[in-house]
Amino acid sequence: MKKRELTSILLAACLLTAACTRSPRHADVTAADSIPVTPRADSALVETFAGTSLTGPDASEWHLSVMHARHSGDGTFRLTIKREGTAPDTYTGRRYTLRGTEEDINATVWQCLVDTAHYFDFLLRDDSTLVFLPRDTRHEESTGLILKRQPAKTEQESSN
Repeated sequence: MKKRELTSILLAACLLTAACTRSPRHADVTAADSIPVTPRADSALVETFAGTSLTGPDASEWHLSVMHARHSGDGTFRLTIKREGTAPDTYTGRRYTLRGTEEDINATVWQCLVDTAHYFDFLLRDDSTLVFLPRDTRHEESTGLILKRQPAKTEQESSN
């Protein structure tokens, strides 16, 4: 009897393992999370913001592009920071939409996550303005960096 029960358990384990393998419906999902890597082409947006930081020893130009599905708060981003006399720094990763700051519980914050240790937070002040929130403080007055929205493009327009 025990041999029969053991055989049944092993068979059930094999079937569960086979059922849990990657299926075609998960083909556009990364292993790290469940955000589709490429949103449907008819709903993909690329939003671009740009600004100049005048704080610190060097002025720098910031260019942030965010790709996401229409009506979605999450997506991917590419941030390029150009400082005079050096090669540009480029960061890519996931963009998440968070709610609230220390001053305003209803504020919208975009967190651009490069990896578990590196991220950039931006306060969405209005539909066309992002304010960089330095990591050591979540106060918008602590930085002079404001990014303004550039004309929006759909994925189809940006590939032309």
